[in-house]
Amino acid sequence: RGVEKAEFSVARVGLDGMRIENIHLGPDVKAASLEVFYTLAGLSGGTVEGVEVSGLDIDVSEPTSGFLATFGKIATTGGGGATAAMPPIRVIGARIHGAVEAGWFSARLDGNVKPDLSATFAVAAGQAGARIAGHDLRAREINAAVTLDPGAAGAVARIGGGSIADTAAGPWFVPLAVAGTVAWRAAALEFDIVASATNGHGRLKLSGAHDLPQNRGTAAVELEPLNFEADGLQPSGLVPAAAVAGVVSGTLGGG
Repeated sequence: RGVEKAEFSVARVGLDGMRIENIHLGPDVKAASLEVFYTLAGLSGGTVEGVEVSGLDIDVSEPTSGFLATFGKIATTGGGGATAAMPPIRVIGARIHGAVEAGWFSARLDGNVKPDLSATFAVAAGQAGARIAGHDLRAREINAAVTLDPGAAGAVARIGGGSIADTAAGPWFVPLAVAGTVAWRAAALEFDIVASATNGHGRLKLSGAHDLPQNRGTAAVELEPLNFEADGLQPSGLVPAAAVAGVVSGTLGGG
């Protein structure tokens, strides 16, 4: 298959399945164990009953190298030779993480993948960070339920909790609790996010869509309530326009 430096230990081979452990597929992918469930009759017909992966660890920092690049080529060309039909896959305690110049993240996944490549996952992003214009933005304990469409043609993430903070000395915004939905389909992102100040002083509602290939999109932003003091606007109660990339336009009204 063209996978270099693949290492694993065979723990069990039987008439009903096999288990391998301590799997290393290059520097970017490893797993504690992989268990395959089958019957002899099924194997002769090219089918596997199921697969269970525990302790999967994937580093996506450099997706064009290592096992991820090799896997992409196999998936595109079919890899050659006879292969079994896609079985149901159960993923237990997977960790996906990465670091690039713009930021870093680490998330845990547990879920199930069906033969048609539709899937459901419970995702807990322990921490993530990004550096923008000298500000360090940190996301913590972001929990989401992720659903993949058949064929992995799209995905929806329903964010149930977590927080975002600007850790710079002069932060753009106060710490925010976040919830909402992010959907990806047909190379477009659609989002509907509510971020509430943890000190109770305001709430940001952000919704819209973004065309990824064109790098263009639209967004609607609502801030409520707008807090004023006698000498003007209270900056700490708002997320300023500087925190929103791109061109911002809108209408400000009051009563």
